[in-house]
Amino acid sequence: KLHLLHNATDETIERIDVTDEKTHDSTLFKTGSWLQGRLVLFDRAYFKYRRFALIDENDGYFVSRLKENANPLITEELREWRGRAIPLEGKQIHDVVDDISR
Repeated sequence: KLHLLHNATDETIERIDVTDEKTHDSTLFKTGSWLQGRLVLFDRAYFKYRRFALIDENDGYFVSRLKENANPLITEELREWRGRAIPLEGKQIHDVVDDISR
């Protein structure tokens, strides 16, 4: 398998690895100071709470699809919504997902 870490901003390949087909993609992602100020986009194969915590500790950012059983706490709303908006801060995703329409 071919594993790439692509920098979309600079249009460069940051890291390249070739492994056998049994090596899980997730094991090749290493955290560190290189994450500072960077946004990492993950597929669900990389979903791991400890990994997300390490990215946060290195002042990085991430976006990932959630696993179905994940139920994170909404800690902050980044904007104020108009109309019939409901407050989300302090609630968990599964508690509000059926109540939001956008």
